[in-house]
Amino acid sequence: MTPSECTLFLHGPGIINLSMLQETLKIVPGKGQPLYRPLRTIRAILITGELQQGLPALLVCVRANIPVGFFSMRGELTALLEPAHFKSEPLADFINELNPRSPETRLLNYWLQEQQRREYTHLGLPAKSRLQQQQIFRQQIAAWLRQQPIAKKQWRLARNWLEGLIVFYIRSSLHQCQIESHTFGCTQLSEGLADILRPVLLVKLSQLCLQDINSDDSRYLQNGLYKLTTDIPQSLQRLLYTLESEFNRGVFYGN
Repeated sequence: MTPSECTLFLHGPGIINLSMLQETLKIVPGKGQPLYRPLRTIRAILITGELQQGLPALLVCVRANIPVGFFSMRGELTALLEPAHFKSEPLADFINELNPRSPETRLLNYWLQEQQRREYTHLGLPAKSRLQQQQIFRQQIAAWLRQQPIAKKQWRLARNWLEGLIVFYIRSSLHQCQIESHTFGCTQLSEGLADILRPVLLVKLSQLCLQDINSDDSRYLQNGLYKLTTDIPQSLQRLLYTLESEFNRGVFYGN
């Protein structure tokens, strides 16, 4: 990820066509002039609603290792385009071969839970058990909501978008690490990473302006949650780097 890369948001019904001009994505909106984005400047593409034209161009983006996510207007991730990878990596092989009864699974889950406990501690919660920290954090979020002028419907919509973004970035990041999405290990790792990321992201979400949330306004995602499209992959990249370092040290191998 480079400083020049950004997430590209597209509202499907407002796009007439997508096409490629060499290494540049051409976006033809229903209104206004065409837009041009070099592939090297795109980190990911998020599309809301139905896109009628442009699949060949999106496949070019995918082959350039740019993940493409399709979202409902309420923030649910409905589909994900990813490049096909065939290169074997030691960490990916380890995760792909995990099963519910292996001691390695227990060690990985312990590491994930410890990372979550540390995140709660960084948020200023008492260094108690992870479950106690979870309970205190939920109580704090509930107390915050009671003090805010936003409606519960608005908060639910914001939470939906947050969860959709978390799933998108975790799925695409693990795929780029050669981890197969259908395996038990991928499911365990995905859920664990989401549990680690969620508390800090919920705090950041609560700091955003939520009064103008409207499920029919695709600009909300771009304007209100845009910063999270930087925070999520950066935090995820840090976690995966730590995970790989621990793996290389042999932390997850049972005796």
